[in-house]
Formats: sequence, C-alpha cells, structure tokens
Amino acid sequence: MWATVILGVVLLLPGPVPSPVETISQGTRAEVEAAVAQVRQHGGTASVTALSKIALGEKPGSRANAAYALELLGPPKLGPFWRKLLAAEDPSLRATACEALGHLKSNREAIDAVSAHLGDPLPAVRSQCARTIGLWSAKTADAKLMAAFRAERDHQVRFAQVEAMGHAGGALCAAILQGLPPGTDPALRLAAVRSMAMLNVYAGRIQVEKWCQSKVATDREAAVDILAVVTAVWAADDLLVLMSDPEAEIAIRASQGLIARNDKRGLQNLVSRAAQVSGPDKDAFEKALAEAQSGLQKTTPPHTAP
Repeated sequence: MWATVILGVVLLLPGPVPSPVETISQGTRAEVEAAVAQVRQHGGTASVTALSKIALGEKPGSRANAAYALELLGPPKLGPFWRKLLAAEDPSLRATACEALGHLKSNREAIDAVSAHLGDPLPAVRSQCARTIGLWSAKTADAKLMAAFRAERDHQVRFAQVEAMGHAGGALCAAILQGLPPGTDPALRLAAVRSMAMLNVYAGRIQVEKWCQSKVATDREAAVDILAVVTAVWAADDLLVLMSDPEAEIAIRASQGLIARNDKRGLQNLVSRAAQVSGPDKDAFEKALAEAQSGLQKTTPPHTAP
C-alpha cells in the first residue's frame, strides 16, 4: 500500500525545469523571449556560447530560435559569429545575421562581409544588407552599393538601397540618384530626393525647396519630412519657412524639426500658433507644445544648488 502511495506522489512531482538554453532551442517565440529575459537577469556567458553553437548548427536545436535570442541579447563581441552566420544556407539566418551586425560597431571585415551579400539570392537578405550599410554610414561600400542598385530589379530592395545611399553614399551614389530616369516609381523618386538632400547634393536641395513653395500640401509634407533628417544649415532655413504653413500638421512638424536642432524658434512658433488658432488646429498645436516642453524637461540637467 505504502509503495503505491509513494509511487503516486512521485508521479505527481513536477519534472526538471528546462534551462533557458533548452527552452530557446525548442520553444515558441514567446517562450524564447521569456527565456532571453532570464538570461539577461542572471547573466549568461555560457548561455551565449551554447546558443552560438546551436545557431551555427554545431549543437542540436532550432538555429532560428538561437539566432533570434542572440540578436535580442545583443552581445557586442559577437561580430565574428554573425559574419560566420552570413554563410548559412538558410536565408532567414543570413537576414538575422545582417540585421544583428547593424546594431554593432562596424569594421572593415563586417562591411566587406555584408557588402558581399548585396547580391544575395534572397531579396529580403539584400534589403537587410543595404539597411545595415546605411546604419553604419559605411561610405567605403559606396561602389558596391551603386553596383548592386544597377543590377537590382526588385522594387523593395531598390528602395532600401536608395535609402541607404543617403547615409552611406558618396559621389558614385549621388550620380546614380540624380540620373534616375523619367517614369521612376514616385516612392523611389521621393527616397532618392531625400538621400540626395542628406548627401547635400544640389539637385536634392533644389527639389526640396520647390516642394516647400508648392501649393500642393502633399508636396510640402514631403519637404518637411525630408528637412527633418537633413543636418545642413539650408534645411533649417527651409523649416523656418514651413513653420508658417497654413496646414497645422506641416507647421507643427517644421517646428519640431527646429526643436530637434535646439533652435528655440521652433518652440516659440508652437506657442504663438497655439494662441492664434482655434478648434482642432489649436488642440493640435497645444498637444505638440506640451510634448515639446515635456521632452525639453527630460533633457535638461537638474539644477544643483551652489
């Protein structure tokens, strides 16, 4: 009788709790994310090593799960590992590796490895490689980015390449952007103008300033969005013009662009426009003003009494 009772108790006892690495190696996406939180909390050099081996196929388990977990953990010294994973047959692993490299500091080896996959067989990998080169502002990849764009036929990949040129392009990419033929997709042309403006190419500046003066609101919206990411002095001058735009949303975005440059005229404009208008526009200006003031309070160091 007692033997039966003991056996029943043993059967009811929970089994061993799997380690975070075991959970990651075979769990769902939600389970992987929970296990990653455990690794972060308790530290996990051994876990990172084990996950690296799983991702490379050197140990059993889901390679995709392991790579995803390592991307979330983001150890800064995994550059060589991610470069090695770029050679994986599974395109999703190559895309993850490229994305993860974009969050690390670049070096010659990383730039060369990612640039080599600008011609990857899978469009998603080619797009991610372009985005990573843009994140790095890797101007040494200018020629390879230009060559990849000339050979590319996938619209989404071309869009990613053009956006990357605004950060990583040089004279070669600037020439490509200026030479887009008539009839180019409007979204791609808009991205090209933005990249030219970011590179301070005169043709890009001229187009943005034409849009600033346009009677069509969507043109002025495109201009203010571009000016928000252009650091040149002329962009601030154009934002000053758009602060007076009759469209509240455009005026607000222009003011926010100046505030981001630490130009007090942006905040002053929100104050004055909020006092001048009524109805929904007044609500919009007051909301933007409150958000701007809150942001300034967070970035202002606390006063220390002498």
